[in-house]
Amino acid sequence: MNTETNFSLEIFWSESVQSRIGFRVNRLVKKFDLKPQDREDLRQEFLLALIKVSKTYDPNKGPAGALITGTLNRRYKKFVRKFKLDQQRAFNDAMGYEDVDPEFEETRIDPTQSHQLALTEHRMDIESVLSKLAPKQQRICRLLQHHSIAETAEILEQSRQNIFYVLGTIRKRFIEAGFENYNF
Repeated sequence: MNTETNFSLEIFWSESVQSRIGFRVNRLVKKFDLKPQDREDLRQEFLLALIKVSKTYDPNKGPAGALITGTLNRRYKKFVRKFKLDQQRAFNDAMGYEDVDPEFEETRIDPTQSHQLALTEHRMDIESVLSKLAPKQQRICRLLQHHSIAETAEILEQSRQNIFYVLGTIRKRFIEAGFENYNF
């Protein structure tokens, strides 16, 4: 490698990049209640991802900042998926009543009742998230249940762009509540 290429790769190890890694690590630690010793492991995983992409970095294809941000975001999303899957597995492996009480008798639920129960729980989960939204966001959600975005914007006397912006904020709240796969 020539010195010009080596100089351009220094951006991958700058303080700015280290603080961006630290920010993502701290969010993961807080979000998933990880142990303090996991912090350094996560930091190293982010650094390994950057080392891998730095080897293929070509300044003619785009700025290093975009490559760094994309790599860190992809790695962050990978960790979020992994930790959520681990939490789900732990929940699925939880003990049942029969493990705690050997005399427990499971009652069978009609499949149609089971489906209705699941829908009711889903509605309650959605209502729970909606109740935590700001009043303006709640009103937009209620209007969008029966009207298009254009109609909602007209009713509220706002631009469609503003409705899209608020809808993006609402989507973030639902994703934070675990509704990643729900189609809004």
